[in-house]
Amino acid sequence: MSGLDFQQLLFIVLAPACSVFLVILISRVVTNLKEPRNRAFLALVIADMGWLLANWLEALWPSREGTALLMKIAYVFIATLPVAWLEYSLATAGKSGRGKAARVAILLIIPAVTIGMAFSNDYHGLLWSGYSFSRVLGLPFLRAEFGPWFWIHALYSYALVAVGAGLVLDAYRGLARSLKGQARLSVAAVALPLAYNIAYVTGIISFIQKDFTSVIFSVSAALFAFASDRYGLFSIVPIARSTLFDSLRSAVFVLNDEGRILDANAAARELSPGAEPVGLLAAQVKPLELVARSLSKTGPWEADVAVDTPFGRRPHELSCRPLQDDKGRRVGVIVSLHDVAVRYELVKETSALVTASMRDPLTTADKSLPLCSACHKARGQDGAWKPLPLALQERYGIMVTHGLCPDCLPRYASGAGANDEKASTRDEHEL
Repeated sequence: MSGLDFQQLLFIVLAPACSVFLVILISRVVTNLKEPRNRAFLALVIADMGWLLANWLEALWPSREGTALLMKIAYVFIATLPVAWLEYSLATAGKSGRGKAARVAILLIIPAVTIGMAFSNDYHGLLWSGYSFSRVLGLPFLRAEFGPWFWIHALYSYALVAVGAGLVLDAYRGLARSLKGQARLSVAAVALPLAYNIAYVTGIISFIQKDFTSVIFSVSAALFAFASDRYGLFSIVPIARSTLFDSLRSAVFVLNDEGRILDANAAARELSPGAEPVGLLAAQVKPLELVARSLSKTGPWEADVAVDTPFGRRPHELSCRPLQDDKGRRVGVIVSLHDVAVRYELVKETSALVTASMRDPLTTADKSLPLCSACHKARGQDGAWKPLPLALQERYGIMVTHGLCPDCLPRYASGAGANDEKASTRDEHEL
């Protein structure tokens, strides 16, 4: 048995097993398709399964025409799989956001052209400049020669895969160690088939004569499944540093020790209209002028500053915190500017309300209350003499209730104060 015969036989045996595994993996994912990352991962697995089954049928098809047709069908999945991987990476990084349909439509332009060229290649030869048949295991084996468009398709696909891998790594940067392990598995899962495909396409390793990329993508799915069991791939959604950074309402600048801006979030860019702050010195950005003059300060410090914003000049709280390396040396400064105009307005309104509630609306003359020394009636605001509780309520809003003090309670409890109780009841009726 030749080496090519062995590789073809190995593929024929492995492909069905890999397909079963992918079906099991899909059954796990479909239970939670509300999660965007799961939907993206499902599309990735379906693309790999389509590629795998098309290649498997191509290896078993008894006629040359059928083998050539199945090779073209496989390119439907080969061309779209990198787009599925990039969308999965974006979902993992928390950057899928709005405009997904438009983004996917644009990303699929080159894959769509590739698929069209695959089915019309006999007329132009741009995807495959030619192909030949040989007999392997007694069945037709198709070997294609790559045309100029194939290399455009390959470079585009490799670029999408590389960008996706970078997004995954960035998403897990600075997070928990377990999530970093998940990131490594995710990147390894895509690096394996990518490395093998490059080796196969370029012919770097001479003994590789059969394209096992679809099978190795199934191995990648196994790595994803392992990440699911160990790290919660389908339940833990890490928040990308950049997403969290840009979602902060406070403006945040990251400066090196010389005062040059290394990073700035979306709110910080709004305070620097007309210029990209990254790369500039702090002295060149007006909100950071105080920071530029205070770079010599070693510890954290705060100040109140006024900053020109799209809504006018507003008060901000400025906070500077030194950034240190593992050896405790200062390597930079993180600066935050928090708009406190709303807080100031709230404090102002609250202070006004408190002052108003504490202010006595009565004049000095009104503060005296004429009281009859005989019947204990008081003079109301209209000049009429009224029972004291009624006068208090009218003049000052004081509600008077009746009860018994500890000194009088024993007399009333023993019945000695029955006459006084009747008098008290009569007074209440007068009120």
